[in-house]
Amino acid sequence: MSSTEGTLTPTAANNDDDDRSLSSKHLDIIAIDLSELESQSMAKICPDETNLEQNGYRFNRQTAILSKPGCMYYAEKVPTKQSDQQQIVCKIIPLDNFPRTRDKENFLANSIRIIRFVCGYNRPESRHKTFVRVYEIFKIESKIYIFMDECKGNNILQMIKHHEKFTQNEGRKWIESLCDAILFLHSRGVAHRSIKMENIIIHTNSKNNEPQHSQPKLCGLNRSVIYVDRMNSNKILKQKRETRSFDYYHLPPESFHRSNYNPAIADIWSLGVILIAIHTKRYVFNVKSKIDFNQQWKIFAKKHEINPIVANLLDGIFQNNPSKRLTLKSIMDHEYFRVAEEQQIEIKEQTETRMMMMMDKNNENENNKSNNVETTTPPPIQPNDEIVKQSADDEKEENFCEK
Repeated sequence: MSSTEGTLTPTAANNDDDDRSLSSKHLDIIAIDLSELESQSMAKICPDETNLEQNGYRFNRQTAILSKPGCMYYAEKVPTKQSDQQQIVCKIIPLDNFPRTRDKENFLANSIRIIRFVCGYNRPESRHKTFVRVYEIFKIESKIYIFMDECKGNNILQMIKHHEKFTQNEGRKWIESLCDAILFLHSRGVAHRSIKMENIIIHTNSKNNEPQHSQPKLCGLNRSVIYVDRMNSNKILKQKRETRSFDYYHLPPESFHRSNYNPAIADIWSLGVILIAIHTKRYVFNVKSKIDFNQQWKIFAKKHEINPIVANLLDGIFQNNPSKRLTLKSIMDHEYFRVAEEQQIEIKEQTETRMMMMMDKNNENENNKSNNVETTTPPPIQPNDEIVKQSADDEKEENFCEK
């Protein structure tokens, strides 16, 4: 292995003076030997698709599971004397689909190695139950081929849009599993950066005409980064500012306002966006609005009857100042996860506030016309939702694992 392959290549912004080392209260980093992560290889180069079988894998383009960009096909491991034929899937990611050069460079240099490590390359299973096992990753010209276990089910966005039933307690258990998965990543110096509804897959079975849901699978590691520079006194490797786009509805305010931001603390905010979406089936934040994020949250909380336990947890997560945001450990210790299972955490919209919502919106529009301030109120998540339409690229690129 070359020296280039042995070292992860951070694609981060310059460090600021704040949050620079692991002494930050938000960095629940465990002293783990990361040499195995750092030694993971990049994608294996193949000249063409016909060469894949010589490397032990094949797929049929007539067996498409997902036919949009970021295609997925049924595949199999080529049987040997020691093993029987095994049904898996192949996901093809065109590198041209990455909107920015820096995202493509990070994917090739870092994310593929992170996927190999997290998703159990050369192991009997993934390193954490929330991630899908990956067998091999190839690069053919300008495309990446990922052979992995099939991840059946719908993502949470699809479940909400199509009114699929699930209980609040099930949602709470999903959040608990996600917390554990994020802790697994953060403790190894990895930030996910794409924790959103499209990247959380739930498999549903029916028992006595009642839906039975599996624990979630977290996908979307194609934006993951190493955010700790172990060779430089554990400095935090921050990420460059993001574009205000509905594709990034899950990101916190500092990712749009600052020249660079801590991606691990951003993951905490994204977890809160998932939590409130599960309980209210609504988006909280309009990232294109110039209304302060904290103010958007306060307006949202006024318009919905939110259980005090949930509201208290979200108040701690939705802090504009990253240094004041709850840590992952504080979230996992919160009363939200200790409420008796029979006690439902219901969140209902206050019907009497519907007129107030319209009045508030009209007044807000009048007050901001001269400044061209966008004031779209985050709507319920519906099949024809305008935000869903504008974030269609997310669904087609990040609908399945593994990225």
